[in-house]
Amino acid sequence: MLTDKRKFPAYFLRLECGREPARDWLETLGKDDRLIIDTEIEKLEFGEPLGLTYGRRIGGGLFELRSYLSGGRFARIFYAISRRRLILIHGVTGSSRIPGEVRRFAKIGARK
Repeated sequence: MLTDKRKFPAYFLRLECGREPARDWLETLGKDDRLIIDTEIEKLEFGEPLGLTYGRRIGGGLFELRSYLSGGRFARIFYAISRRRLILIHGVTGSSRIPGEVRRFAKIGARK
């Protein structure tokens, strides 16, 4: 029997209205891009050190994971860590700005 060795299982933040911003964003991407991002998230779940090339702590309990997509594009997915779980908050493609709602969602995610 295989056992799951995930140190930090990932969950999507679900808002009171039922929305899951990170999942909604991922669904706007193509299949190949989703696969790249899923692979990076899985590395985090298993506790692989990714280094500053792939992510960093932003502050206030918020972290980012960067994924390099096809065509020289990149994506950033924002997450919090709560009770040894990754709470996936939101994502953006090819932007250096953090959407205003992400910091608000991070506070919610940190309490989950």
